[in-house]
Amino acid sequence: MIEGEGGTTLELNTGGSDARLGTGSDRYGMYVAFNAFDQNLIIRCALSAIASGMCALGPAVCAVAQVAALLASNAIGSGGGIRCGTKSLRVYPVSHHAPRCA
Repeated sequence: MIEGEGGTTLELNTGGSDARLGTGSDRYGMYVAFNAFDQNLIIRCALSAIASGMCALGPAVCAVAQVAALLASNAIGSGGGIRCGTKSLRVYPVSHHAPRCA
């Protein structure tokens, strides 16, 4: 759980691919995972809604959220073409490893 400014909190989980926005780390580094629902939001250009929700937690979380959201958008968008179906899309905002389905 991340506690932000003004008492706001964000609970990120390390659940399976059906979990909502999650985080964790693997051999490629720290990742932010977007489930199928979040991927569809990105496809429908609701990226700012995802990132702005995380930005309410403060500037440090916002910076990581903006990078993760941009990486996810690029991976899913016309340039990247990644579609993970029911799997989660992992993006690596710190190590800049290529996004992948997991």
